[in-house]
Amino acid sequence: PDLVSAEYSVVSGGLSGTYIYVVEGQKINSRTGTLMSDAFVLKVAQDRKELLDEMRNHREYVRSFPQNRFARVLSDIISFAGWSALAFDIAPGSTAASAGNRLFSERAWVEVFSPELVGVYLNNGTATNDAFVEWLTGKYGLLYPTRWERLIDEARSIGATPELLGRLECGPTELFHEEKRQTWLSVMHGDLHTRNVLLTARDAAIWVDAASIRERGLWCEDLARFSVWCACGSIDLHASVSRNSKALNAALSYAAIRRNTATWPALLNARIQSTLELFRDGFEERKVVVHMDRDWTAIYRAELLRAAYSVDMF
Repeated sequence: PDLVSAEYSVVSGGLSGTYIYVVEGQKINSRTGTLMSDAFVLKVAQDRKELLDEMRNHREYVRSFPQNRFARVLSDIISFAGWSALAFDIAPGSTAASAGNRLFSERAWVEVFSPELVGVYLNNGTATNDAFVEWLTGKYGLLYPTRWERLIDEARSIGATPELLGRLECGPTELFHEEKRQTWLSVMHGDLHTRNVLLTARDAAIWVDAASIRERGLWCEDLARFSVWCACGSIDLHASVSRNSKALNAALSYAAIRRNTATWPALLNARIQSTLELFRDGFEERKVVVHMDRDWTAIYRAELLRAAYSVDMF
């Protein structure tokens, strides 16, 4: 109401048909009659179910996260011309975190992965002794069957070699062979890439897209996805698969090379390690045995695999 001017920018858009816009403008102050800045996020989707999931998760799970971590819902679902939308409140001047190295500043990183947030992962989780690969490829895992099928379709569409397609069609089990061991499952954002994090002018972090929240995500899943997106940007990895890869390991090796060069800043490594130390201290305090290094390597590898094919596939 009372918005008199506005400009918008696209934050993200995926194959799912969902788009996120940041809208900034001016509105009339109802008390003084003067103009004041206003801003909001608009999530637009072809599939209304996506927005119903968003609203349900805001009701059921967002309160589990630190206060004001997610952008506040401003409206009911708005429908128009075959599309649906939800509006969320943000501070004027907020920008997509993918904008650059601001993320690696201590102030911004602590806003994204604060000790309070690590406490959420620890306090809302449970130890489990499942076969790791079964979790990874099961209903709640990063590489559950539908996602794996979409990855194969994407690889085929960009002209992946028959050898690579053959490896993918065998399924992910051979790539992530892991024995049964204890780990920690907790509530997760579930899709914490850099386009789903906005930074205010003062580097406060605001998360968007609650539709992917899951109750049983691996403890380091959000951290791994966010870190890979910070480091790789995904686009060059996508190109490497279409031009050069003859086997899946080539894509993963290429990603590892990029990580160890300028594209994976030393400062980012330092931030990741500081966050992993918070988890380590939390597990030790709770006397929970978690094979952190092996968990981190497997999930980080799964995220690189996803990043190798498409920026917005998932």
